[in-house]
Amino acid sequence: MNPINFVQGLLHYSVDMIPNVLPVNSVRSRQLEKPEGYINASLHTHPMIYNCDDADMLFRNMARNDVDLCAIVKHGAEKDVNLSFWGARARIKCNPILADHLSLDEFDEEDPMFRVSYQDKLLTLVPGYEISVRMGGVRGMVDMISLMPDHGFEKDPRVKPGMDFNDFMKANEDYNGISVGAHPYTIHGKLMKFRFANADERRFIQSLVFNAADVVDCVSDNVAWMAYADRLVAKDYIKKMGRKPLCNDDAHATGPYTSREIGRSGNLFKMQMIQSGDMLRESLKKKILADDFLTYHHYTTPLRFLSGVAFNLQI
Repeated sequence: MNPINFVQGLLHYSVDMIPNVLPVNSVRSRQLEKPEGYINASLHTHPMIYNCDDADMLFRNMARNDVDLCAIVKHGAEKDVNLSFWGARARIKCNPILADHLSLDEFDEEDPMFRVSYQDKLLTLVPGYEISVRMGGVRGMVDMISLMPDHGFEKDPRVKPGMDFNDFMKANEDYNGISVGAHPYTIHGKLMKFRFANADERRFIQSLVFNAADVVDCVSDNVAWMAYADRLVAKDYIKKMGRKPLCNDDAHATGPYTSREIGRSGNLFKMQMIQSGDMLRESLKKKILADDFLTYHHYTTPLRFLSGVAFNLQI
């Protein structure tokens, strides 16, 4: 990234931070107005659900920030399966404390979706897995998400950090997932935890990830100079593919403070009540490929980024 781009990213991020000083819920107040018949979907979020308090915190912030659908996206796959959608669902379903103040839809144990009624709001949860993959033209790794794969994806021995991009795409297809290039210009480097893809790497990512994946996303926690990466992803994706990327909060909900970021960015889909995960996945994928959705995009505050992403603090 040249110095001009670096400064542009910082300025853009700084301007976006100004409304956050107001004494209001800056997540909810800055969302795109939701037309009648639309749902607000956060399709790249990392809730850390270890117990019933964590589940209640997720539901409370979904309701607080008017998020109707949230993907419980786990980093990696097999390790610590309890933090995955399937582990969280089993924990929520069997917990009598949660059962006292929310009701769960009846659901098939293999269905990649379940709903809870919380504070008179119907909340939908779906699974996702974010895997760091390797590809020939990039020095480092790029993150890919399998959104709403069938049960079993998380235990497939092929699915592991550092796997080849093409192997990821094959596994995602085998389990009927929606493939998402997660903040694709943000690379896991050797010297820096995250870095901005250089020009040659960006061209390679465009030719491979943009063309092969169902969609890419821009995220709220690309803070400071990384905000420039999101702006360039959106520009390049629209130019090359003729449709827009998803916008997701990528909230690392490690505690009450960071969980408030759920819904900071989001996607609005016109969608009726859908009764199964298969039908929801089909509808989401169809609308994503048809560019039939609305988005809004704002950035995580510096302290919440440091708390949730950089240092994984439980606050």
